[in-house]
Amino acid sequence: MKSENIKTRYIHKVIPVLILLFICNVISAKSGDYTFLKRISELDIRPLNDNELVLTFKIPASFDLKSVYRMRIEPVYRENGNEISTFPSLIYFTGKGKKYFDRRQAYQSTAEHISIHDILMENSKNKDSLYIYTDTLLISGNRANEGEIMLKSWIADCCSEMAVDSIIAEIVRPLPPQPAEEVVEVKEYETVNFTLSINYPLDKSDISPEYMDNETILYNFSNDTAEILADTTTYKIERIIIKGYSSPEGEYGYNLKLSRRRAEAFARYISDYYSAYENKIHVVASGEDWKGLYDMVSNDSLVPYRDEVLEILSTVVEKDSLPDERKLKHLHKGKPYSYILKNIYPHLRRMTMTVYYVKK
Repeated sequence: MKSENIKTRYIHKVIPVLILLFICNVISAKSGDYTFLKRISELDIRPLNDNELVLTFKIPASFDLKSVYRMRIEPVYRENGNEISTFPSLIYFTGKGKKYFDRRQAYQSTAEHISIHDILMENSKNKDSLYIYTDTLLISGNRANEGEIMLKSWIADCCSEMAVDSIIAEIVRPLPPQPAEEVVEVKEYETVNFTLSINYPLDKSDISPEYMDNETILYNFSNDTAEILADTTTYKIERIIIKGYSSPEGEYGYNLKLSRRRAEAFARYISDYYSAYENKIHVVASGEDWKGLYDMVSNDSLVPYRDEVLEILSTVVEKDSLPDERKLKHLHKGKPYSYILKNIYPHLRRMTMTVYYVKK
């Protein structure tokens, strides 16, 4: 009887501890910083033909997954917001998570919804090593040029999976072929580039000439572009590429969407003035402009502790990977970051416009 009482007391003490540990693990998993998609570089999606897409990007070969067992990156092909098909997923395990997964699969092969085409990553000891993802996807109905790709990241513990981040990536669409009768006559394209930094209220994308000094910025831009866009007797415009950029503060996926909304708003602004070019304008969302930040810091001698800031940002140019944002924000109690936030970030929220043309 005495031994049974001891066991009962032991169980009553152990069970609350186990429950508390489980709750803490769930809270930790949900509150962690799991911006895995920020580490993707050289993302490229383009059609091989009317029915097939190829997706390529670079990503670290391993991640610090903290208290979760598994992380999954899932590329999804979408049309009009609807998910149509998926590329193979990339799946990262912790050591404990891989053992747990293998054990479950050994006893129940359908326990985890993982395709035989999915890529199971081994944790690399070299934290700087990169994995090059390349795969193709068949799209029925000659629609490979019509949709977009959403990259989603998920984390999982022992019992559930939770979405933590997503980004939208545009398919690189080829230029339409020139009519046969023009091929001989068309000269090699010449290009001219324009850059402008428009001011926006927080979280807004529409262009407001009355906001801050936008009226002067847009007036100067109109004067700079008038010769090439308005002189239709001298120039034949073939294509206009508008790229939207954002500053790096905030969440990566949101910044990418915001840069697209602002680029689209600027394209509408150009179309209102030059309606003949409406179908020649193409928009690209470039998202966070880390390389632009590196260049601007390099050229600004007033940045506090500039050499140390450039050392943090050096991964952008040396390894083509994102720097440690937390280290940048806390460097010398945030003094360099405060200067960058006020004096450099506004210039990163910009548009570039490249005009492809031939002289008649």
